[in-house]
Amino acid sequence: MLDPFDELKIPAKDFCSVENVHFSGRGVTQIHPNFQKLVNLSTLWMSNNKLTKIENLVPQDYGDNSGDIKNRTHGLGCLRIRSLYLSNNSISTLAGDLRHLVFLQTLLLGNNKLSNMEVVSGFLKPLQFLQQLDLFGNPLAEESNYREYYIHHHPSVVVLDRKSITAAEREVAAKLFGDSSSVEKKGTAVAFGKHVPADMQTYKLQKVSALSESTQRLERKVKAIHARNAAAVRRAQQEEVDRVRELQERRSRFNAPHADNDVIIEEMLNQRKQQDLAEQRQLERQRLTQLLFTEAELHAIQSSFDQSKALAYTDALSIMKLMGQDDPQGRRGLKDLLADKQDLKVTDFIDLLMDWSLILNRRMDKLYAQAAQALGQGRDKEAQQLHSDINFLTGHCNSLAGRSQYGPVGFGLQPMPTNLAATM
Repeated sequence: MLDPFDELKIPAKDFCSVENVHFSGRGVTQIHPNFQKLVNLSTLWMSNNKLTKIENLVPQDYGDNSGDIKNRTHGLGCLRIRSLYLSNNSISTLAGDLRHLVFLQTLLLGNNKLSNMEVVSGFLKPLQFLQQLDLFGNPLAEESNYREYYIHHHPSVVVLDRKSITAAEREVAAKLFGDSSSVEKKGTAVAFGKHVPADMQTYKLQKVSALSESTQRLERKVKAIHARNAAAVRRAQQEEVDRVRELQERRSRFNAPHADNDVIIEEMLNQRKQQDLAEQRQLERQRLTQLLFTEAELHAIQSSFDQSKALAYTDALSIMKLMGQDDPQGRRGLKDLLADKQDLKVTDFIDLLMDWSLILNRRMDKLYAQAAQALGQGRDKEAQQLHSDINFLTGHCNSLAGRSQYGPVGFGLQPMPTNLAATM
């Protein structure tokens, strides 16, 4: 078990200030009881571990209705938690603390060992505010009508298994699990000589009609899929025709006078140059990502936000919190940064951060401090690498000078001081 206080290294007076804890990929087999002292914990990441159940987030005697005041040795519990990320564990049951976490909005349990969708659904019933649920990769997800069952029995959920629930899916779920259950609840007894209600007389006809409508919708979807496939085949054929024509045109131009051949060679050289520049820019962006973000930060961002959906200001602020940049200056700058941005995705926002002077300057300040400390302690190789990173960021900042879209960058920086570089 990982004790959050040993890992976070915070004094007892600051227990109530902790809102986010990231323990993903740490080999955790059991949640430590000290988590109950984090009474304001809002988000807990414990993906890619070895947990078998959800426990130690609330006191064991919580909700016993005895009226006694308990001695809470480990705290009052994480009753305010909003987001729980537990994908890629070995959880086989939801019995325990989950039913008390009634304010949960996000619950990711993908790739665990949960089976029997009715039993698991029963444990999720108290979570009336749940909006995002992920059970993909569990045995129960292979059961018949699994998606429709959870759509019907958990109406507050809007995203199931990373896919938004549509109105059409809710209609199908209602017909599969709503109409038949309402008829059964009426409990009309049918026997010889007894009256059969009118709704029971028409029930079979209604059921056949519902199945017919569902079949028609499926047929329309299949036709749409076939149409898209046919269009894709036509596009591929047309692209192949265009490619052959272009090849024939190039061959014919090679047989033209030398002047035309020179033009062709120049075009080919320009194309190769553009490809080289694109590859160089990609390598530069990869190195920028490594310098500005830790692996834990990138993993948290990728696992916390839907990559296909537009990013709201609150989402962007959460990313700033993960990076430790959530201060007044950072929040003000973030508003200016997003002022004219529409439909911004997570990847686009990360690209913006890599070109934002605030983030770049703060990172360079840290690198300067680390380089000076490494030199003072005789770690020459580390200092030389830090020097290389500083010069790389300096070059990136200078390349951005004069073309910023979100205010003065304050770039035009000089490389690392020569007296510092010379000592390396």
